[in-house]
Amino acid sequence: MERSRIDGINTGDDKNSLFFRILRAGLWGKPYTSDEAENTDWERIYSDSVKQTVTGIMSDGISCSGTSRHIPENIRKRFVSRHVAIMSANIKLNSCVAEIFPLLERHGIRPFLLKGQGIAVNYMRPESRNCGDIDIYVGEEKYSEACGIMKKYGNITGEETESAQHFHFNRNGITIEIHSHAAVHPAPGMNRRLRKWIMERINTGDPETADINGIPIRLPSTGFNAVYLLYHLGKHFIHGGIGLRQVCDWGLFIYRHHNTIDAKEFTDDISLLGLCRIYNIFSTIAVEYLGIPCGCFPDYRKGFEKKACKAVEAIMYSGNFGQYDTPKRPRPSGYYGGKLHSFLKMARWRRRCFSAAPVFTIKYTFYSTLTSIKIALLHK
Repeated sequence: MERSRIDGINTGDDKNSLFFRILRAGLWGKPYTSDEAENTDWERIYSDSVKQTVTGIMSDGISCSGTSRHIPENIRKRFVSRHVAIMSANIKLNSCVAEIFPLLERHGIRPFLLKGQGIAVNYMRPESRNCGDIDIYVGEEKYSEACGIMKKYGNITGEETESAQHFHFNRNGITIEIHSHAAVHPAPGMNRRLRKWIMERINTGDPETADINGIPIRLPSTGFNAVYLLYHLGKHFIHGGIGLRQVCDWGLFIYRHHNTIDAKEFTDDISLLGLCRIYNIFSTIAVEYLGIPCGCFPDYRKGFEKKACKAVEAIMYSGNFGQYDTPKRPRPSGYYGGKLHSFLKMARWRRRCFSAAPVFTIKYTFYSTLTSIKIALLHK
């Protein structure tokens, strides 16, 4: 495939060049100019925006640039329809958050809102951010009590399961996850290190809150979120893929809070958690593709443009959490055949992104594979 350089960015092809210009327009409210608007593949632009869960942001970019007249009517209506659905979903989630936090606090529980609606406030138009579920961290001590409260909340509208990290509730059409642990790692040593870091960092520094529907919602500290969001997107990138929304979330958080991030603490933390290579690549993506000034990133290093380009190509291929990385053969119906199918799919993906973070990928793959083998052997 022939590569093109537009706006100083190597995007892989002309369609994606325009795609990223629209995305930046939506993030910053600055119109893009393009001679390609009339002769572009708008179906591809739209489908990629859905794939990357940035349709609302892209819709804002198109609106502020006045180029909607160039878009075929059926595509324009799909942009508008999905954007309206995103805004409605945000209203619904905000209302739920504003109900649950006071409910938990009345029972003496001190919850923290992870990611999601607490990160949306960093966007120029928070209501345009694709929202997902609600993640609430309560810690191990209050976990059982919080789950007991949530079991009485709302109506069950889907499957509810529990993992080593959280209880997954489906209430009133919304996914709510109550976390005993903010994150886990399959490697025992790294998992201990990660848990210790979470306990030390999540509530250090000045308290952070977000105003959601007039209710002050407790957020983790700035120092915690700067690293935690990076760990989250790095883990999912290695595990099966991410969408550009996750990169936007972290990049915009750094942009909004860079003046209050302790640079030494940040670099020490990413070194502790083995995230240095992930950081170098995704900070490059944030600068080159999203338009965030490099001065916002502590110890920003040049020279990772090629690896960043490969990472973006993988992201554009796999889509949000790898949902679009579809194997040529369907998953077998049998348990062990299905497990093997999933393993081979994951191996193919990790080979694709290996150069982005070789050490992180090797460790994560080795220990997650051991865990999968144990589960398979214990299956009856």
